[in-house]
Amino acid sequence: MSEQVDWEIPTQLQPNPRDCAFDLERALLAVVGLRASIPDDAFTASILGTERSGSGVVIRDDGLVLTVGYLVTEAETLLVHVSQAPTEADMAAGEEEAAEAPAAEAPVAEADAE
Repeated sequence: MSEQVDWEIPTQLQPNPRDCAFDLERALLAVVGLRASIPDDAFTASILGTERSGSGVVIRDDGLVLTVGYLVTEAETLLVHVSQAPTEADMAAGEEEAAEAPAAEAPVAEADAE
């Protein structure tokens, strides 16, 4: 897979938690980065590529991630990048960058037929 490039939304463009009627920190923590590796001979490889990246949202306590289907279609490997939000103490100290946790490699499982 290609090298991941870290980036950050400029501070002046970041939302202020006090302006939100919901738990902004919890909502932001639910967003995860995804990277998928697709076999060269996969049906969609020539159209969508063999290295795909995007985002998803954790929608259940057991870790179920909602994302767009083409990102994970025919994936052999899926890397999930989870960020840790800054604490109030970090914010008070002026540390606005979130610490990035290492990526977790998850086996790609078939969806339950429910």
